[in-house]
Amino acid sequence: MPASILRLAAHPCRRLFGFGLVLSLGLGACAKEEERVPDGVWDVTVESRVVDNSLATDCVATGAVYSKKYRYELYFDGETAEVEIDGEAFARGSRSGCSLSYVSAIWLEEREEGDLRWQITGNSTYEGEISGCDLPENLDWQGDELIEIVESTVPGIPTGCTYEMVTRGTWVSGG
Repeated sequence: MPASILRLAAHPCRRLFGFGLVLSLGLGACAKEEERVPDGVWDVTVESRVVDNSLATDCVATGAVYSKKYRYELYFDGETAEVEIDGEAFARGSRSGCSLSYVSAIWLEEREEGDLRWQITGNSTYEGEISGCDLPENLDWQGDELIEIVESTVPGIPTGCTYEMVTRGTWVSGG
């Protein structure tokens, strides 16, 4: 198994994706070596993209609309960014001006009917204390996340299918 694949069942810090479109973070306790202060914090709502009254997915014919709030924390090292969600490592990426692009690790979800491996790619526009980015009024974070099934042994969920999500949020602190 490649090192980039995280085994969710054995890892107490995890983000699970239930393919009835339920996306959540495992809230297990995780020890941190040192307390880091994020460069920016946003409260972000992740929702299923709906197009013409249908979910934007080629994975399943029907499903529930997903909507959940998370706390996105960004840590910067030059143009490199690390994304934590609700205090847990989630993705790495790059930033330029008001733009952020990121990719998560490949996550394993073990189910009774088979296993799923999935990965999230995100693109967002964000602003912190200093505004000036091209965002709608009352938003400090707006973007898209694409959840791709990179491997599936679950009947009815094919490898390569995707779920489109939208992200919207407000600045909390930092940045």
